[in-house]
Amino acid sequence: MLKIAILEEEINNVSLIDVISDLNMRSLKVVKINDLSNIDFDDFDVLIFSQNVLASNSLKSVGEKVKDFVHKGGICWIMHQNEAASLDWLPCDLSEIKLENRYIATPSGAMEYVGPWIVNRHHPLWNKPNYVDEGRFVLWDVKINGKRYRTAATHVILQKGWEVLARFVDHEIKPENEAAIVMQAPYGRGMFFWTQIFSPQVVWKPKIDFHVMERIFEKESSGSTFYLQACA
Repeated sequence: MLKIAILEEEINNVSLIDVISDLNMRSLKVVKINDLSNIDFDDFDVLIFSQNVLASNSLKSVGEKVKDFVHKGGICWIMHQNEAASLDWLPCDLSEIKLENRYIATPSGAMEYVGPWIVNRHHPLWNKPNYVDEGRFVLWDVKINGKRYRTAATHVILQKGWEVLARFVDHEIKPENEAAIVMQAPYGRGMFFWTQIFSPQVVWKPKIDFHVMERIFEKESSGSTFYLQACA
């Protein structure tokens, strides 16, 4: 059983715990935590930092513990997407990060869609256990407490040192900028994983009657690979 600890700040009364509970995935044990200083990192396989967690400076005091957790084989999954972010707890070669809002109005007045451009089509993230392409991320539908919500990314990550799995390009952000929407960075036997896609706090319209998508967590026996997928 995969054991996941979630450090989150609920926004609009939406919680990742609710999302995962609705998926009814018995292979997961999910625990919500409020303070990293009081947990035994050895009890978990995955540590999730939800939206706005990086906006506080509380991670700085436990940064070494988080890095040690990942180095030993754990997964640290970050979902943060706004400019306010405390990043000095990350390994030095992974902390050169700037978040930029690209959910902006186009000349026509419509909001620009912040969608992914998949970089490595053969990466397991996009193929295992199901094939995923860019079209799957359009107006992503998330089921929470019996209601369905549309979600979207708002910010892109300007970075150095990470492997970009899905990038973003528009009239200002060029391919050479390596702006990421999904990225990963091996660290020791584990991995840091950052995605701007799965963020159910960004709510557009409630009660949308679309097909329900599932997110599948999979951790290989090596302990160093972590996959997130959306399946119809």
